Amino acid sequence: MIEQIAAYWDRRPCNVRHSDEPIGSLAYSVEVTARKRRVEPHLWDFADFPAWKGKRVLDLGCGIGTVALEFARHGATVTAIDLSERSLEIARKRAEVEKLGIYFWHADMEAYKFEPDSFDLVWGWGSLHHTPAPWRALMHVSDCLKPGGSLRVMLYHRYASKALRLWFRAGCPSDFDAAVALGSEAQERCPLTRTYTRAGARALLHGTGFRVESLRVCHIFPWRVADYIKGDYKRGWPWKVISTRGMECILGWHILIEARIW
Repeated sequence: MIEQIAAYWDRRPCNVRHSDEPIGSLAYSVEVTARKRRVEPHLWDFADFPAWKGKRVLDLGCGIGTVALEFARHGATVTAIDLSERSLEIARKRAEVEKLGIYFWHADMEAYKFEPDSFDLVWGWGSLHHTPAPWRALMHVSDCLKPGGSLRVMLYHRYASKALRLWFRAGCPSDFDAAVALGSEAQERCPLTRTYTRAGARALLHGTGFRVESLRVCHIFPWRVADYIKGDYKRGWPWKVISTRGMECILGWHILIEARIW
């Protein structure tokens, strides 16, 4: 399964097509970051990048490096790992053209162990729900966080409008997550995508030694996919007639969790 997951993200790293500029160019890197911020502004609020100046940050599943670069821009010392070598290749190029020093490592988050008490923040945006044993990765995290350090992760929400739509589209099978995995990402048929209820997300963290300090559901993706791919932001049904505001806390796709070690 780990090999399948790595091959999947090597074929098409997450967000790799968020710019038409040449990959590896400064223009490409800047545009990818700008688009990420437009589509997922809640990420910037959740990360609180300026708060980590002078701190050590570990990015679990960094992809093409967008968030790792943002932490580094704000003065954090960043270590970033990912299972996809192609994603890391792009991330390194982006750090180079932006003149940011980041320690990138090709590693499986379930197996890689860092020195105890190494990091002030461990960040995982949309990565834990794609690994076979997220609890194993979290056990490693609990070892490498400094006393009082923070874990901030995003997991997919089971009762999100997107998840329910994908489940209905697949014919409402008994394996909910397998149905969601067919269309959870821009590249179809992700080998593994898990979704969580609020209670399930809490149980995952509690079971690996963490105390959840905050948990909230947010983010409805309102854009028509065919237009979004071209860089046009046109709302699809039903969000062209219904505001997402007020609905995100019920039908949002992202569960944002901040936790600390007990």
